[in-house]
Amino acid sequence: MAKKFKVAKGSSGKSVSNAKGKRDSLTGMDLAVAGSFVATGVFCLVAFSTSVTPLNDGFVIWPIAAGAALGALTAAIVHRFKPFESFFFVMMILIFSGAALATGLVLTLNRPLDRSAVKNNFVSVVNKYEWGTGKNAQYFLEVSDFPLQRLEVEEQVYHGCPRNGKILLQTRQGFFGFPYLERVQLISLDIPQNQTVPDVLPGLPMGDVPPKPGS
Repeated sequence: MAKKFKVAKGSSGKSVSNAKGKRDSLTGMDLAVAGSFVATGVFCLVAFSTSVTPLNDGFVIWPIAAGAALGALTAAIVHRFKPFESFFFVMMILIFSGAALATGLVLTLNRPLDRSAVKNNFVSVVNKYEWGTGKNAQYFLEVSDFPLQRLEVEEQVYHGCPRNGKILLQTRQGFFGFPYLERVQLISLDIPQNQTVPDVLPGLPMGDVPPKPGS
């Protein structure tokens, strides 16, 4: 005669298999953490590809540090009121999300919120070259005495600037204190470094002009 086996049940009266299935299902916290991870990662990538990058490559240090600290603090606060099993895993996800979010915000807002004055930088062009042909051509200038050694410029600037010539690079300080390149343009005068270009060029000195006949 076949024996019947009882299904093991937990203290709540549910079967072990059902309890395990419930334990493996995604919770709202899991979805929130995964969503923040994906969203901030995408946001940071878009900011790097579309925003004006500051001249100093080390600008990411303090946004990453501040964002990571904020993410760790958020994880600790959430765990205090609603504990979750994988505390360190969730904390690492929130640290990464905070760092990516802070870096993306700095990149996105550094230029639009900037109200600093324009600084003129007159630099020497040591080389010029182009990649591609036709509409897909890209034009580059190599300069000296500037944080960026290679600049991608417009076709008009590229053809108008000779090798061993000078070019005007206009920079701004940035809302968060991270300088960036605002504009690249040609110059026709050899003006000393960091001097502003006058709005109206002074006229050439002329002697006395004789009056017209009959005046």
